Amino acid sequence: EGMKDHYRAIWVNFSLFLSFTLGIISPWPSSLTGQTIWVTQGSSGEGVEAVSIVSGSRGVLTDSLGRASLDLFEPGDSLSFRHISFRSLTLSWEEVLQQQFQVSLNEVSVELAEVSILFNRWEQRRSEIANYITQITPSDLQLQQPQTTADLLGQSGEVFVQKSQQGGGSPMIRGFAANRVLLVIDGVRMNNAIYRSGNLHNVLSIDPFSLAQTEVIFGPGSVTFGSDALGGVMDFHTLKPQYSNEKSPSVTGSAALRYASANREQTAHIDINLANSRWSWLTSLSYSDFDDLTMGKHGRSEYLRRSFVVRQEGEDVIVPNPNPRKQVGSGYRQVNLLQKLSFKPSESWELGYDFHFSRSSDIPRYDRLIEQNNELPRKSEWYYGPQIWQMHRLHAKLSASYGLFDELQFNLAYQNFQESRNDRDFQQVERRTRSEAVDIASFSIDAKKSVGQELTVYYGTEFLGNWVRSEGVSTSLTNGEMQAISSRYPDGSTWNAFAAYINGLVKLHPSWTLSAGLRYNKISLFAPFDSSFISFPFGSVESDLHAVNGSIGAIFHPSKEWQLNANIASGFRAPNIDDIGKVFDSEPGNVIIPNPYLLPEYAYTADIGLVYQWGKASEISLSAFYTWLENAIVRRDFQFAGQDSILFDGALSKVQADVNADQAQIFGAQMRVQAEIQPWLKLRSTFSWMKGEDAEGLPLRHVSPTFGTTHLIFHQKAFSLDLYGIYNGEISAENLAPSESAKPHLYVSDEAGDPFSPAWYTLNAKAQYKFPKQVNLQVGWENITDQRYRPYSSGIAAAGSNWIIGLSKAL
Repeated sequence: EGMKDHYRAIWVNFSLFLSFTLGIISPWPSSLTGQTIWVTQGSSGEGVEAVSIVSGSRGVLTDSLGRASLDLFEPGDSLSFRHISFRSLTLSWEEVLQQQFQVSLNEVSVELAEVSILFNRWEQRRSEIANYITQITPSDLQLQQPQTTADLLGQSGEVFVQKSQQGGGSPMIRGFAANRVLLVIDGVRMNNAIYRSGNLHNVLSIDPFSLAQTEVIFGPGSVTFGSDALGGVMDFHTLKPQYSNEKSPSVTGSAALRYASANREQTAHIDINLANSRWSWLTSLSYSDFDDLTMGKHGRSEYLRRSFVVRQEGEDVIVPNPNPRKQVGSGYRQVNLLQKLSFKPSESWELGYDFHFSRSSDIPRYDRLIEQNNELPRKSEWYYGPQIWQMHRLHAKLSASYGLFDELQFNLAYQNFQESRNDRDFQQVERRTRSEAVDIASFSIDAKKSVGQELTVYYGTEFLGNWVRSEGVSTSLTNGEMQAISSRYPDGSTWNAFAAYINGLVKLHPSWTLSAGLRYNKISLFAPFDSSFISFPFGSVESDLHAVNGSIGAIFHPSKEWQLNANIASGFRAPNIDDIGKVFDSEPGNVIIPNPYLLPEYAYTADIGLVYQWGKASEISLSAFYTWLENAIVRRDFQFAGQDSILFDGALSKVQADVNADQAQIFGAQMRVQAEIQPWLKLRSTFSWMKGEDAEGLPLRHVSPTFGTTHLIFHQKAFSLDLYGIYNGEISAENLAPSESAKPHLYVSDEAGDPFSPAWYTLNAKAQYKFPKQVNLQVGWENITDQRYRPYSSGIAAAGSNWIIGLSKAL
């Protein structure tokens, strides 16, 4: 009922806003009627800003939405459309009329120096950045039609994604995952005090429909973003309210519907931008309903779901699955809301308020539902309660030179995150519920200052506060009686951080650029332990940590076509409440207990890379890296009060804890190729290989298998077609991390009976056609050969043959 009330409230509020909007549109002169033209990007349908429209000596520029008035021109004129990133186009007035005042431009690749990356919290040219970075654009999103943001990252071909359940997606970057990689949205870090070291699925809270641009920064990002950015940073930028350059207010937006066959996905989305020259209001709303996921026909039989548990007349009953390929107990629902308000009081200032909200339904944890004990299910129930995330953000940007800065921006944010874990053993009537809530406050100031033409300095400061609430309760299904049980985390814990950083970029020579940065961090933690259920040998844990990390990089351009990079960076991760204070069963027979003596772990990474560009649309990027991890936090057998096993939730379980290992190392290479074979045909391919082990020579858990993609992309006027393959290598039994070997139900057995992760591939096709009146149709066929496979470390098999159909329209 609570779930329904949340959905109902959101829809009612949105309906009121929509009614208000529609009620006020009609008396306004519309900027979409009359002599107004809309210039869009051919591959995505997005409006293109700053397109020059010229006829003779007369000309206009399109605004931030890609629109321009044609009042300067006359019927019979020929119009030329020019933009540095697109092929020029000339149309007669009659052709413009036939296209109903909508013109689509085809992209060309721009020079390296012209590609913009939102790095160091500011926009920079890619030619000034020594890190290996990948961008995911709105055109990629529109053609690929990812169901979730985790799928968006996975479809990039450069981020490996693990799933324990359909409502999941844990990105792995250069051998790191979960709380060792950082999520940032609109300049605010999402990682909080209970982000765990196990697989983490909070990226699902971000709506892919709301994204304007996504960047993945590989390697330590701790100088700019602080703790947790060991493997990399996933930097998400959501839709930005657009102002109107017309005399009258403007109303724009889009709507979309999508269906997918493998899980009967039903998704609806709408966004509306209401603006004049100084105010802008943006609303984005998405709702998705995912049924149980169906796996492929051809593959290992171990993945089949042959039976499941239902509750009948007060008893748990094992029921044969009429369709073993259907992964019963994997469906879920989700709603996402984004609200932004922007105001420009002057040319120098821009102020804004953002509200993000995401809520899922209960999400069954599929990998726990398929565990067996003596050929019987271990669990009758195991599900996450609704995952709820909200963020309020006040921000301001000043673009004016005042001595110490040329640009200054402020971020004040409050986040609230809620989740719960609910489980019940087979044939037992007690359901255990452990609930967590975290309040996160953050404040940051970031500045940019240019000194002459050669030096640019980026600097700032940041404060973070985390307050954790955690409780446990057991409920009887027989009589509804409730009693307290141990919580997952120490209730009332806090985790706070303060930091200051500075980055510099200096052009030593037209061919040489040097970058360097330094960050100071102070982190405090407090965790009070309750001995009512477990007799802890300590009453509380307090820590006060200091860390300094830095980076230095060099970029060399021996010619216009070549870019050579070298970068050395240190990253760190301070133990959080999850590391120091959690108590939970990690897998059958094991229990994780607190370790108050953890130290921060440090990563030292060296990168070398090159970029070679030929023609105007062809490029190859290569990067090799080596990471040395000191004080690596890993899970090991442990003792609690001198015992190696304790009773936990009624079962005798081996004691484990997170400890600091001496060291670990990870090394690997990445490659990205994009080549224009013909103006209408492009090749794009990615490849990643890595290896990692700890001081004992044991494989690291989050080092992904070799993986990559290859795409052939056809684009001709209104039609686009992407034919591509995805492939993953094998992880043999001897290369499987010990923690993964302890989960044989996730894997298949080799000839010796040991678990391993097999190699797999899929063949896929995505197509898009742009109809007149700004209507786009997307059709996809994933896993054409209907392969049955389970990605490494995942608890759920991937979708089998999957048809996707999407329809979108600009409003």
